[in-house]
Parts: sequence; C-alpha cells; structure tokens
Amino acid sequence: MKNNTILLFIILLGVIFSLGCLSLKPPPITFTQTQTSAEKQMVGEDKELEKNGWLIASIKTSSSGSETWQKESSGDEFSDPEYMISLRTIAYFTGELKKYKRHGILGEGLDGSVRRNPLVKESKFYADYSTAEMVKRIDEVVKIINEAREKVVNFRIEQEKKKNISPKEILVLKENLSLTYYREITPGEYYESAKGKWSKKE
Repeated sequence: MKNNTILLFIILLGVIFSLGCLSLKPPPITFTQTQTSAEKQMVGEDKELEKNGWLIASIKTSSSGSETWQKESSGDEFSDPEYMISLRTIAYFTGELKKYKRHGILGEGLDGSVRRNPLVKESKFYADYSTAEMVKRIDEVVKIINEAREKVVNFRIEQEKKKNISPKEILVLKENLSLTYYREITPGEYYESAKGKWSKKE
C-alpha cells in the first residue's frame, strides 16, 4: 500500500512537470504570537516570540502592528543574504531580549544599542542573572543583537544613498533608524534618558 502511494506521488509529479507547471507561487507568510510546533522545536516552548518580530526587524512597523509580511512583495532588501540573516537574528532573539529588559538587566541606549543597565541592582531579578553562565549568555546576546542591528541600519542607509539624498538627510535617517527600538520602550524597562543617565519608564 505504501509503495503504491509513493508510485502515485511520483506519477503526479511527472504529470505536473510535463505540463510545465513549475512556477508555483508560495502562499504569504504570516507571523503570529502563538508558536507553531516547528517554532517550539527550534526555539523551545519557554521562549517568547515577539508579535510580528519580522516586521520590527525590518524597521517597517512597530511591534503593535498586525500586518502580514509577504516576502514576494518586498523590495530589493530581501535579495541580500547578509541583510536577511541580520533580520532573522533580531527576530530570533526578540523574546529573550524582552525578558532581560523586563527584568531590568538590559536597556536601550541613546545610540540605538542594547546595553547592560547600570541600575541593574535595583532589579529583584539581579541575583538570578549574576552567575558566570548568565553573565556570559547575556553578553553574547547583547553582542549578537547590536551587530545585527548595525548591519540592518547600514544596509538601509546604503539603499537610501542610491537615491542621491543629501548628507544631512542621511544623518537624520541614520538616527531615526538607529532609535527604532529606543522608541518602543515599554513601561518597566530601563533606558538612557540622557547621556550617561539611565531611567526606568513609568
């Protein structure tokens, strides 16, 4: 019975190819808050996936957006492998980063980078993150996320430079792109309110 099913499948594939039906369009990809079984296997059930993480990573909308990311309708940026890897990296670590920020371990710097919160001792979770293993893990996450963010911003800037915009416009754009995540700080998270000064958002 199993062999008959396989044979039937092969015959069907042969018919499809012979008819020239090779240009099948994949369905649009929709990211949801609920983990699929595949996501649970890859990320683990205890990891949180940020709603529309891809949309945040692509700097096209905020985490509150409910749009559908459709790869086939996107621009040239989705043809660049390094850019895509950076987006996937940011999306993958979003849940873990959110947890560290909620617990007061990390915060958003004025330069658009994730940093260790200088006021971390105020956090009731401080002891949980003081082990050598956790310190190493958090440092790795910070480094990976900041590198990915920088690559995304630099790529977007290079794309805009092709439009012959002025150096002043490029500087403004770079600042706006760099502060994408800074503008999304939620109550309870720490951030650099002024150079060298950190606060907790109320």
